[in-house]
Amino acid sequence: MTHSSGPPAHAESIPLTVVVPNRNAWPVLRRRGMGAIVFVVAGQIGGTNAWDADEPQEQLLDAERILALQSEGVVFGSHAMTHQPLARIGRDRAWEELTRSRAVLADLLGSAPEVVAYPFSNQSRVVRELSARAGYRAAVRGKGRMNSRWTSAFGLRRIKVEHDWTVADLERRLHRERRRVF
Repeated sequence: MTHSSGPPAHAESIPLTVVVPNRNAWPVLRRRGMGAIVFVVAGQIGGTNAWDADEPQEQLLDAERILALQSEGVVFGSHAMTHQPLARIGRDRAWEELTRSRAVLADLLGSAPEVVAYPFSNQSRVVRELSARAGYRAAVRGKGRMNSRWTSAFGLRRIKVEHDWTVADLERRLHRERRRVF
């Protein structure tokens, strides 16, 4: 996926989610000719994963690192402003989370992000509609499955890659998912 082309359209595109501690993922993906999109909680740039109070706090990317990665070809999307469960916080607050994060990231990146990842995979018909109205072209959620041609652009599924997975683990998971979808 390139920033100008929007969400992946190729039938073999598979969105994968690499967990935060796996900071070595980008060089490996780049060596293999693969792209990457990183979803940023716009209100926590340079901060920590404060929304996970019971989890170890991880240092998040700061503006300098985001811009460096962007110059290397990484695409950035929004993960909302403060990582709130959008379907549970009311329409007005969800709209603010979506639009403010898009504006903050546009100021930083030079163009507005085209894709949003729903925090906690929490979304609804209303949140999907708000995402489209806010100017996003696509949105991703959890569910750990592959997409088909019938998957909505605002309900794209992603497969989470755990930090301890090997290439063989990923291949097994993709093979299992491919049988399920096709």
